Amino acid sequence: MSPIQLGVEEHNDPEELVEAISLIVPEKEEEIMTAAQKLWSRGMREGEQKGELLGRRRGRQQGRREGRQEGRQLGLQEGLQQGMQQGLQASKLGIARKMLQDNLPGGQISKWTGLDLAQIDEIRGGL
Repeated sequence: MSPIQLGVEEHNDPEELVEAISLIVPEKEEEIMTAAQKLWSRGMREGEQKGELLGRRRGRQQGRREGRQEGRQLGLQEGLQQGMQQGLQASKLGIARKMLQDNLPGGQISKWTGLDLAQIDEIRGGL
């Protein structure tokens, strides 16, 4: 084993550090190894907890992104559908108005436009 410089530098391998400390104080080797194992276990637990928190955060972020995207798509679809229905209804009302101006009967207008007689009477009242 090469000589090890004790310290907190990142280049020191933890296992080599534990081994070096055990060589310095051989009568405490068992205690040193037990402490090292406890530290390792604690580090693993903390790493798992941090990983779990990070995973949850990323999951929430992904869920929000997907939710926003899905919401936009649904909003666009509903908006287009509603706009088309309103446009079609406006067209029917315009056609019915012209048919009423040509004095066509309400039943015939209803049959051709799909409007009910109450709607046609409402248009007639507005002429």
